[in-house]
Amino acid sequence: MGGSLYCRAGRRRVWASRLTLLAGFAALNGPLWHAAAQAAPSGAAPSGAVAAKTLVRSIGGATVTLDPQRADLSSESLVIDDLLEGLLAPDGRGGARPALAESWTVSPDGRIYTFKLRADAKWSDGTPVTADDFVFSWRRLADPRTAAPYAYYMWIVVNGEAITKGTIKDVSRLGVTALDATTFQVELVRPTAYFLAMLQHQALFAVQKASVQAHGDAFTEPGHYVSSGAYVLAENVPRDHLTLVRNPAYYDQAKVPIAVVRDLPLEDRAAEMRLFRDGQVQTTYELPIDQVAWARSALKEAFVSGDTYDTYFLSFNLRNEPWKSSPALREALTLAVDREALANRVLGGEQPAYSYVPRLAPGPGITGYEPGWPAWRDQPQAERERHARALLVEAGYGPGAGSKGGPGGRALPPISLLFPTGANWQAVAVAVARQWHDVLGVEVRLDAQDFRIVAAQSNAKTFKDVVFASWIGDYADANSFLALMRGDAGQENYASYRNPLFDALMEEANGEPDPGRRAGLLRRAERLMMDDTPVIPLFHKTMRRLVSPRVTGWVPNPLDLSPTRFLDLMP
Repeated sequence: MGGSLYCRAGRRRVWASRLTLLAGFAALNGPLWHAAAQAAPSGAAPSGAVAAKTLVRSIGGATVTLDPQRADLSSESLVIDDLLEGLLAPDGRGGARPALAESWTVSPDGRIYTFKLRADAKWSDGTPVTADDFVFSWRRLADPRTAAPYAYYMWIVVNGEAITKGTIKDVSRLGVTALDATTFQVELVRPTAYFLAMLQHQALFAVQKASVQAHGDAFTEPGHYVSSGAYVLAENVPRDHLTLVRNPAYYDQAKVPIAVVRDLPLEDRAAEMRLFRDGQVQTTYELPIDQVAWARSALKEAFVSGDTYDTYFLSFNLRNEPWKSSPALREALTLAVDREALANRVLGGEQPAYSYVPRLAPGPGITGYEPGWPAWRDQPQAERERHARALLVEAGYGPGAGSKGGPGGRALPPISLLFPTGANWQAVAVAVARQWHDVLGVEVRLDAQDFRIVAAQSNAKTFKDVVFASWIGDYADANSFLALMRGDAGQENYASYRNPLFDALMEEANGEPDPGRRAGLLRRAERLMMDDTPVIPLFHKTMRRLVSPRVTGWVPNPLDLSPTRFLDLMP
């Protein structure tokens, strides 16, 4: 899945007429309908007799790419998880399951993993999935020319960090090997507790080597996209819809009930809800915050809620002044945010965030994590606000610093707050701006932009002051969050935060075999980072959406991954 949640932005667009046309496709005798019928399991009704099961869902926003090595949006992850699989893949319940790998062994020192691929693993063109496809794909992820946002995933592999940073030019020196056609071996730098959990992420999925070499970047287009997952890409109309049909070559295709998936990049949450109530969408991505209470009561059978492993936060741009050299100013702004009011009164019941990494309860295969809380977490909000005003003065700005300045302080120029368009994002941005003004007297200029512009500016670090962003864990481990704050993390480190001590603690933690000691080191790293205040955590998300009672198999889970192959659609 893609960690970045910018695709949850909302930009108004009229979808009803378009969706009416889409809903009618199943009745047409066109090529997509034939593809769906051909993909149906043996014994299914022939074309023209009974309409194939078609799931229409909102994926929350547009997709920029379906290249698994380049994707980093949650909308992209939702589609890719239906099209491709890795050695492991999401199990629909928040965990990972063996997918293209049927088994694996680990060396006594915990560094070498040897995976045996399924004998029946095939690409959608009927050719076998090979270990060489995985070697090619992992090298492609590490290659700086790919500009992969998750290239740092390769740092745990022998020579991976040096290759991603260009120190080693020969990507063939990456510690991955095809021992034979169905045996893929990975050599890690050191034992890594979260390695297997990472393998369900799309960045580590294989792409077909032959297709990429034949088509270049166009391998992601319908007709060129060769799938290993339950579905094949039939249509991709940018900002309109994607159509996926069942993959007849999929090893488990007899257990895939839904024949056609129609993904809609809806960014307007109110439009999602209207279409759901009209019966034109079976699953929404997220409810408008002002409709949650009503939906919970009026649409009880469809209302689905579950905590997710994510954090919504504000990020300073530490490349720019005054943020770069004024930790007191950064801390003043974080203390001035009333998270309880934001989570409960504005958002209607989210979890206030006092840490960058969400708390993680222990479970099967999961080591629990208690975050590195900042010292001020237990202070009353009134005390935090008094301290915030004192820090503003310490930073050289007066309490009235937005236009006239204050006693002994100069004026703080208006703060630019960049955020994706959409009612849910805007409600939070407006509330934070009001709190900053009321507590510190600062002025805020709200800058709502299309999510792709926000994502591009965040990755390139070209936003002026502060950006409103979010991150959902790619796997259930604190490293999934904290790795982004390393000084060499690249585009995902929106703040451009750099602290050598933090980096050293992360290195030590990820080389520590004892789970308890490792958690303690990660907690120290997070506490250090939180004291430096490159980001302002706001809240942890409770995902609330509508799922038609006709849809079965949907299980809310912390990673918010529900691949279609595990769902069914009742009459």
